[in-house]
Amino acid sequence: MPPRRSRLSSATRLAVRRLLHQLARVGLRGRSRRYAVDPGVTALVLAPHSDDETLGCGGLLFRKRAAGASIAVAYLTDGSASHPDHPTLTPAALAAQRQDEARQAMRLLGVADRDLHFLNLRDGTLADLDPTAARDAIDRIGRVLQQVQPAEIFLP
Repeated sequence: MPPRRSRLSSATRLAVRRLLHQLARVGLRGRSRRYAVDPGVTALVLAPHSDDETLGCGGLLFRKRAAGASIAVAYLTDGSASHPDHPTLTPAALAAQRQDEARQAMRLLGVADRDLHFLNLRDGTLADLDPTAARDAIDRIGRVLQQVQPAEIFLP
């Protein structure tokens, strides 16, 4: 059966798309509220990969740091599988580069190196951890929680 062609002109389809976009924007704005930043509260971001913290909540981290709040970030994986089969970078070199990039990004947002925790779980394995590795990951996260003692936890 041949594909069914729309009877709407391309201009009409574009107008409908724009209208749907505007409706979605209005609906999301209605649900959104500015997050109140309390400078006396310590926050922890648990980022599965480096850059998740920046892309997922970088604006909030910047606002919190600008207000004087304490921020810590825990990176679960090492980034070694971010570019598989790269022609010149080994997984170890990728992991080192990703860690360096994370440090640079957090400095730009006002988060000190001492507040970054690299758990170095092997990249690409979180969904398939065996019970021993899962227990180890939980223990590592637990140590960060004990050290930081956050009042807020963000999961980008």
